[in-house]
Amino acid sequence: MRKILILVVLLFAVLTLSAGCTGDSGDATGIPAATPTSSATPAETSVSLTPGPTQVPPSNLAVDYTVAQDPITAEITVTFAGGMGQSLLDTAMVEVMYSDGTVVKKEIGDRTGSEVVFEGSKDAVNRVVVTVFFNNGATYRVVDTLVDFSATKSLR
Repeated sequence: MRKILILVVLLFAVLTLSAGCTGDSGDATGIPAATPTSSATPAETSVSLTPGPTQVPPSNLAVDYTVAQDPITAEITVTFAGGMGQSLLDTAMVEVMYSDGTVVKKEIGDRTGSEVVFEGSKDAVNRVVVTVFFNNGATYRVVDTLVDFSATKSLR
């Protein structure tokens, strides 16, 4: 009886290992599944609030994002508006740089209407950068703009 029990346990272990069920691979391809990320990191050096140049992807990779600040709460909302390159989009990262040196990054979805919301600042200018990564390896900075809450006061 003891030999049969040991044989069954050994057979179970061999089947488990041969099935590849020894860890969490995230999905069927063995590549860990991407999860939306958000991180706040105080910058070690001062953050530049001067927008840099943006890049225009070729027409087959064109994507569009809108940046808006709520005139009451000062929340910053970045929305994916789609585009010809939507089906080729791997990931897109939105960064908000605050005048105190803090940088907050969030990944935004690749479906039209996907949005990320950041806490805004009522007393300072914030910089918003959207960088897109395509499945062919191409990377483009498609948005680099300043969001100034004082400019929205006239909308209230």
